[in-house]
Amino acid sequence: MLAFQEPVWVPFLRSCAGLPLWRAAAALMADTFERTGASTRIGPELTAVFMNAGLPEPAIQTDILSGAERWMPDVLISLLPQIKALDLPLARLGDPHTLYQRLMAEAAAHQVPAPLPGLFGAWVRKPG
Repeated sequence: MLAFQEPVWVPFLRSCAGLPLWRAAAALMADTFERTGASTRIGPELTAVFMNAGLPEPAIQTDILSGAERWMPDVLISLLPQIKALDLPLARLGDPHTLYQRLMAEAAAHQVPAPLPGLFGAWVRKPG
């Protein structure tokens, strides 16, 4: 069995557009991934990746990280060494260790749920 699960970035970034702190944090995270060689577009491309590798067309499913509001602040904290090494604008987010609380306050102030990315999953059983 071969399986991958990747965030779907475009709709997530779009859902952050009306929330300045969410937008800045999401853009910083995506920029860090891109500048360190990770593709933020790979999720929807997994079917082609599997087939180009000579595997059968995979089964696919998209899920939402419901209840995972800490996801983005936790990922940003884990990316701090890369963000600093790339000299990306971390200061505009304030203290990373209080980011979760501030993100949730911003969503509440706008009376919207916390934006969460979709997860694109693809899996296949390797033939033979």
